[in-house]
Amino acid sequence: MRPGNKERLKRVLLAAVLKSDLTINEIQMLAEEMSRSPDFTWEFSSLLRDVISRMQRTGPMKEVSRGFGAVPSLQIAYQTIQRRRYSKREVLEMMEQASPGIDDYVKDTKLPMRKILERFLAIAPPSEAAKFLLQVASPTDTQGVREDAYLVGINRK
Repeated sequence: MRPGNKERLKRVLLAAVLKSDLTINEIQMLAEEMSRSPDFTWEFSSLLRDVISRMQRTGPMKEVSRGFGAVPSLQIAYQTIQRRRYSKREVLEMMEQASPGIDDYVKDTKLPMRKILERFLAIAPPSEAAKFLLQVASPTDTQGVREDAYLVGINRK
């Protein structure tokens, strides 16, 4: 990577972290985890590659008219949920984790999954929508613990 690109990337990532709803303590924990844990950085880079791959297959991120900027595409989330066969209950739990205290307007279980996602992405702040998309994209085992991507790859072989 060219030095100019690397510096720009650092500035953009730093700005995104500072612009997020993370507290100072959470940002400090992130910095410590990034410097101490190669597993964390590897897992994060793996998630980024996974999200980018999905975006390239389904199209670009859509712009929201509210002025909050780009949020993850409804199509990406819906396709991932369908492929992983998440139940409405599981999806609503992930939404609640990403956006605590989410409005009951979103939690209407009588609605189709696509409509629930549409409502969530329409009212959730971009940082919470991104957290939700990462939760949807991250494989979990039966206890709700994320699987180690490295071990999953070994098991496939």
